[in-house]
Amino acid sequence: MTPAVLLAGLVLAGGGPDAAAAEPPVRPKTEDRLWARSVNRALEEPGRYAAANLFDGDAGTSYCSAPRNNGSVDVELSDADRALLPKVTGVRITPSPTFGAQRLYLSFGYRTATGNVTLKIEGPIDKTPTTLAVQKNDRGYDTGTIGIGLAREHPRQDRLPNCLAEIEFLGSAGPIVLPDLPRAVKADKKRDAELARLTADRAAFARAYMPLFNWSLRNPHKETEDWESTWYRFLPDGSYTAETVHIMGPSELVRDTGPWSISKDGKYLLIDRGRWNLVPCGNGYFCIASWLFTPTSYR
Repeated sequence: MTPAVLLAGLVLAGGGPDAAAAEPPVRPKTEDRLWARSVNRALEEPGRYAAANLFDGDAGTSYCSAPRNNGSVDVELSDADRALLPKVTGVRITPSPTFGAQRLYLSFGYRTATGNVTLKIEGPIDKTPTTLAVQKNDRGYDTGTIGIGLAREHPRQDRLPNCLAEIEFLGSAGPIVLPDLPRAVKADKKRDAELARLTADRAAFARAYMPLFNWSLRNPHKETEDWESTWYRFLPDGSYTAETVHIMGPSELVRDTGPWSISKDGKYLLIDRGRWNLVPCGNGYFCIASWLFTPTSYR
């Protein structure tokens, strides 16, 4: 709400300029978040397929997709970082010294004062740092997320991972520094290190892992039942919140809460609505054993 709108509302309510002394609510600051969708069922293996390695300034660390998976990375930008993106003219890609993607696709969009901007880059990546120019993107979406997708031109090589070392945004004056991104990189690396220490204890790992994501459960029988999907947040205190989307009825969105836990052997997620298998999907981490129950993003 702008100050002018706030003042107009106060005048209509009988308040004067003195009543406008109270500041309007401050919009919570969003923070950059990284999420790699590179392993089975869209999950990142801690410390190995690390999205943070793309933006840590160290060409010796790489982000790699899982073998037989093209891989992608999402970077959800803060307001501060999104405001700098209109200056971007190109993207500099540093390949991994081990494996380089043969072709790279990158698209991103953000809000500006005059409307939405959507850009993309596309081009081949060599074994040396490569700068690709940005192009207008015909996709009209409004988001603060950068989506980075890796792809190969030769399917016979799909047994190898796609790896990149660094991604850097360029403007007319050189590299664009995104002020909030180092915090996200540091937080993600800390998270990966903590999870890596727990991989030998399956139950402890699962208890630490589940709260890191938002989860979506889709109804396999939505053609004959009222509800379509449920969105879960598993909290560290052992409770969860859920929002169920109903197709019909007086309320399309039903919110509730309940307890959650991990079985002693670490094989099951236990909630009051049922028991779900936790299965390996990578070296030492877990997915819920259903393509209907998947993570949607890091919290």
